[in-house]
Amino acid sequence: QQELAASLRSFPESAPMQTTLAWLQTLRGEDAEAAGTVAAAIALDPSAARPYVIRGLLAARAGRLADAISAWKAARERDPATPNIDTMIDEATRRLAGPLPR
Repeated sequence: QQELAASLRSFPESAPMQTTLAWLQTLRGEDAEAAGTVAAAIALDPSAARPYVIRGLLAARAGRLADAISAWKAARERDPATPNIDTMIDEATRRLAGPLPR
């Protein structure tokens, strides 16, 4: 993974490479680094959906469900066919609303 990360870092002008690096960092638990990398990917190509998915995952992991929902909705706007996007939005919305009354 170190070699892959190093290779991806050598393409700072490539949104797809930065997105892949952000995903790798997310998988490795390097959330702060991933947040910076995903921001760079979005700056390079704001029309791509995948960086917004990653941004949402990072927000959800940090307990910021409203931010996660916002990021996932941005991903869906860019690509409505993003896998599982509606499920992620629905689940985060449900959790944000809290437990159902008994």
